Amino acid sequence: METQANIELLIWLTLGGLFIASWGLFKVWKQFETRNWKRTIGEMLETEIVKTKRIVRNREVDDYRPRVLYRYEVNKEIFTGNRLQYGRTGHHTHRQQAEYVLERFHKIDKLTVYFNPDNPEESILIRDAMSSGALGYLLLGGLLIAMGIWLYLNA
Repeated sequence: METQANIELLIWLTLGGLFIASWGLFKVWKQFETRNWKRTIGEMLETEIVKTKRIVRNREVDDYRPRVLYRYEVNKEIFTGNRLQYGRTGHHTHRQQAEYVLERFHKIDKLTVYFNPDNPEESILIRDAMSSGALGYLLLGGLLIAMGIWLYLNA
């Protein structure tokens, strides 16, 4: 029976690790893909900070998330977007942190919008090469896979 439990744990750890690592890999790929996206000039339509609650270390905390809505034109077609960037969650525990993210967009007349040339509806405002969120998914997934392999080898 103990062997059966170890096999089930091994399977869950490995599958969970593969899923989480795949999600991190997807986020890293999207971040690097945006480096080849074209840019255009857009217009900020709305900015706001959305306040919600979330659980951190068994405690309910305030969660502030910057939200944007912008318009841009590609090949004489108008699009709207609401994504700031790929990879980062955008969750902040202090309102000032979310305000800081939005502050950079209040003081500019011409908004730079990066769009996917293969799918112009897909756009972002901030291009980052790598974020800690994507790396965290990769590391956690790798750790779970390593634990599954360790269990397998020591069973």
